[in-house]
Amino acid sequence: IALLQDLPEAAPQAPEVATGPALLPEAPIEGPVAVLLPLDTRLQAVAQAVLDGVQTQQQGDSGAAISLQVYSSRDGDDIAALYQRAVAEGARAVIGPLRKEDVTALVQNLALPVRTLALNNAEPAVHAANLYVLSLDPADEIEAAQAMAWNAGLRRAAILYPRDAWGARMFELMRDAWQARGGTIGASQGYEAQARDYTESVRGALEVAAGEARSARISRLIGAPVAF
Repeated sequence: IALLQDLPEAAPQAPEVATGPALLPEAPIEGPVAVLLPLDTRLQAVAQAVLDGVQTQQQGDSGAAISLQVYSSRDGDDIAALYQRAVAEGARAVIGPLRKEDVTALVQNLALPVRTLALNNAEPAVHAANLYVLSLDPADEIEAAQAMAWNAGLRRAAILYPRDAWGARMFELMRDAWQARGGTIGASQGYEAQARDYTESVRGALEVAAGEARSARISRLIGAPVAF
C-alpha cells in the first residue's frame, strides 16, 4: 500500500519496475484501492498470502485505514472487464493482477486510467501508462539471486528444490540460467515439498554420508580415528 501511494499518476509510456518510495515522487491515493487476485484458482494459497500482506499494510501514512475492494478472478474470467468494474465502482488505484497471462491480457486490451501495481510481468513486455510492476515471478527471483552470487565471484552452485512439478520447473530454470552464465552445478538434491527440516537434503547434496564412510574406511585401515 505504501509503495503504491508513492507511484506517480500518468506514468511514462513504458512499464516501470516499482523499486521503492525513495525513488518515486509522492502521490497520495484519495479513494479505495482495488485488489485483483485469483482467489478461486489453483493459485489460491499464493493469492491469499498476497492479500494477507496487503491487508497488514492497509493503514496509510495519515494513520487512517485505506479502503480495500477485493475482486477474485477465476480461470477464464475477463480480467479487463473485472478491472473496469473495479474502476467503475470507485477504485483510485489497483493492485494486481497476479498471473502473467492476466497482466498481459489487461495491458493489451485496456488503457489503465489509474495507478496499477501489477504483480507479474506482461509477456511480451508492453507499454502502458499508469503501469508499474512488482513481479512475484520465481524466474525473476532466480535471476536476481544468481546475479548477486555471480557478482560475488561464485561460479559453482548446489541446488536444493522441492520434489514436485513446480520444484522440477524451478530446478530447470536455476540450472539452465546458471549454466548460461558459465557457472557449473556441483550438486543437486530434491526434498519433500512439505518438509521443514532440510538437514538430510543438505547432507545428500554435499555427499556427507559418502564422506563419513570414506573417513570410517581410512580409520579402519590406519587403526586410528580420522577427524571429519
